[in-house]
Amino acid sequence: MLPVRYFHVVFTIPEFLKPLFYLNQRECYGMLFAASALAVKKAASNPTFLGVDGGCLSVLHTWGQALNYHPHIHMLIPAGGLDPDQMEWVAANKKFFVPVKALSKIFRGVFMEKLFQALGADLLRIPEKHKGMYAAPELLKKEAYSKMWHVYIKKTFKGANQAVGYLGRYTHRVAISNSRILAFGDGTVKFRWKDYRDGKSKTMELPGAEFTRRFMQHILPSGFYKIRYYGIMSSANSKTKMDDCFRLLNVARFISFYQGLSTYEILEEILGRDLFMCGDCGTGRMVYGLAGEKGRDP
Repeated sequence: MLPVRYFHVVFTIPEFLKPLFYLNQRECYGMLFAASALAVKKAASNPTFLGVDGGCLSVLHTWGQALNYHPHIHMLIPAGGLDPDQMEWVAANKKFFVPVKALSKIFRGVFMEKLFQALGADLLRIPEKHKGMYAAPELLKKEAYSKMWHVYIKKTFKGANQAVGYLGRYTHRVAISNSRILAFGDGTVKFRWKDYRDGKSKTMELPGAEFTRRFMQHILPSGFYKIRYYGIMSSANSKTKMDDCFRLLNVARFISFYQGLSTYEILEEILGRDLFMCGDCGTGRMVYGLAGEKGRDP
């Protein structure tokens, strides 16, 4: 992570798209990732706003507090980027570098372009009750462009440590933690949730089957990556543009202490003990083999 401030931005989708997303999770989540990242890239590179080659780290969440289906992207964006010649780091001012309404419109345009491409290639299953709309491009455009695509600017992180702290808390969350489940029994589950409309904490009780259905909505497709890096933060630029950023910021790039170590050596460093040392005598070393092997001592 670059040692700079980070903007925290959330990209959401209009309600009418949610049935399509649920039927085509891998494809639609991929479009959501790509469209939100490209929207930020377009905004950052626009000389009217910042005029830089920027980047972002994106995290997919699919749930709301009541376990409702609510796909959205949490994005961490460095407050700056490389100038067009890659000779200078250009820092953004305290406010986000593009008006949120402008970013929302860019995001909407990019996503709809990708959606029409996917529809034209017959890559998506269409919800039965919406087949008429998706079969008529003008109707779909009217529905999409009459809606506000909400993009939220959250609290800015002052540095990489705060950003990493956020990642540690939120990237590997599931739809609901055990601490929010208050009671279960007699075929129902009661849990705590926050209603963001009034900011109050409330309780909800659902039949067990409905609770399970809501929870199951948030299991991602097999092998799907919910954390992705784009622009200067992408793996393709890890050894090039990111190195330039650290150099221009006059900061030594962090090299992992564990780089070059084997899995066994890493575990030994983390746990502080030799995993193969005999637990009884403290001097001999254990050798692992398959149970039932002949001709070898355990």
